Amino acid sequence: MEFGISFGALYADPQTYLRYSVEGEKLGYSYLFYPDSQTIYRDPFVTIGAVSTATSRVKLGTLVSSVYTRHPTVLAASAITAHEVSGGRFALVVGAGDSSVRRIGIKPTPVQEFEKSVKHLQELIAGKEFDMGTGRFGIRFARHRVPVYVAATGKRMLGVSGRVADGSVIMVGPALTKWAVERVRESCEEAGLDFEKRELFWCGFCVIHEDREYAKKLVKPSVSWFCINYPDLVKMLGVDLPRDFWDKVEKFRNDYARYDLVHSQTWTQAVEDASFIPDELADRMALAGDLEEIEAKLRDIEKMGISKVIIRPPAHELWYDVFKRFGENVIDRLG
Repeated sequence: MEFGISFGALYADPQTYLRYSVEGEKLGYSYLFYPDSQTIYRDPFVTIGAVSTATSRVKLGTLVSSVYTRHPTVLAASAITAHEVSGGRFALVVGAGDSSVRRIGIKPTPVQEFEKSVKHLQELIAGKEFDMGTGRFGIRFARHRVPVYVAATGKRMLGVSGRVADGSVIMVGPALTKWAVERVRESCEEAGLDFEKRELFWCGFCVIHEDREYAKKLVKPSVSWFCINYPDLVKMLGVDLPRDFWDKVEKFRNDYARYDLVHSQTWTQAVEDASFIPDELADRMALAGDLEEIEAKLRDIEKMGISKVIIRPPAHELWYDVFKRFGENVIDRLG
């Protein structure tokens, strides 16, 4: 297996990102992914440029860039430049948008529109010209092939990732991985594409702690993101939920500024707010537990045809510990 780390939830300066990126390569990570959400994190493309000069092997990418906040021509130019600077080690991951759009009062891109935007982006990167209203223009220096992956959780977005992207970044809990892979497979086959050549990444929230119950407690704020945005997926699991569970989730949904717990700056409060989420749900929607439990879940994910896994620590306070433990204890065993 190959492993990547998401720098999501690490609310730090560029120098810290650079230092940890160099360490990540030494620890054996194959991929480093940087968040693209302009009101929370520094610009990922600037960071990737700096990291490119300080590393030589590890692959770099965004997770996740929005086709709304960056015009397709801007995003294409940034992707090509990052590809060139990194010596071909860059991959662009795009999505419908979460914090990058919600925090500026825009809704995520509708799926149909998103699919069109991905195709447009790929064509621009490939060097195609379009009528821009003032004439036909394209990216004049577009001469490289840059992989474009789609980050997907829901059924329709998983379908888009299978039809139009170079690969899929499946962002679901371990218990839904098989279901998600089948959705990607179906869309590939419907489009006449070879699923066996599809690059599949699995991306999930991760907490490593000797106390398994404590690990699940710490990951619950992140799991609340699924509850708010993908209730149908949560219901698919058949977990026995508290009677007032969905009332509390609705409260979170109606006050995004207060209950965007996956991006919380006060993790202690976030853990308290999300304490109503059952341990079983946390267990099924995240990698949370001791090293033995984490390894067992990853083995199961590998059996579903996924050989690339991206972990995302849930909080700034936990980020380095998860990053370090995973690198030192998991990569060598499963890599």
